Amino acid sequence: MGNNRREEKKSDMKLNLNLLELLSKYTEIVLEDVELEIGDLELSFQPSIPMQIFTSAQQVPILEKAKPVKLLDAEFRIPKGKYPGKIIEVKLGATKGEGGSRGNSIVLGGEEAPAYYLFDSPIINSPVIAFDVFDKAPPLAKVMKAPFKDVLHDPAEWAKRCVDKFGAEMVQLHLTSIDPLLSDTSPKEAAKTVEDVLQAVDVPIAVGGCG
Repeated sequence: MGNNRREEKKSDMKLNLNLLELLSKYTEIVLEDVELEIGDLELSFQPSIPMQIFTSAQQVPILEKAKPVKLLDAEFRIPKGKYPGKIIEVKLGATKGEGGSRGNSIVLGGEEAPAYYLFDSPIINSPVIAFDVFDKAPPLAKVMKAPFKDVLHDPAEWAKRCVDKFGAEMVQLHLTSIDPLLSDTSPKEAAKTVEDVLQAVDVPIAVGGCG
């Protein structure tokens, strides 16, 4: 009996030493299928974080981000470009004093910088509003057709409507009917259409074909 107790104590000591050795290496071990016979069990808990830390954290005021009172003063300089070229000026329409039949002439071009780059160069000749007129009524959207629906088959009246009612400064006459695949209008008839439009209005006219 005495020998058995001694053997048990020795094995217990070996087990305790093994546990301590493992704990010293890994700080945490997991035991499976182990039975413990404990006489007195003493538990020790680490102290928790004091509540006063949370209290003091909650009392810290939240600082609002200051809003700007005024804009920063900054200087802006418009970059100016230099362009070696120049748009050629073109005069459209000759007045009676110049041997023509127009009430006024229009000069286009002359710019020394890209269009509307007023910071680089002033506008030499202001843009002109021109209206399109066709000798053969094209398919148009309803909203575009409405103001001219009663004159679409008369280019002269169509041009007159553009000038008198809508203030067109110029008329662009399109002779689309001369297309062989459309009406194949003869040169004589096309010239007559141009003459009719010239008689109906006195603004400059530009004439285009079917292309």
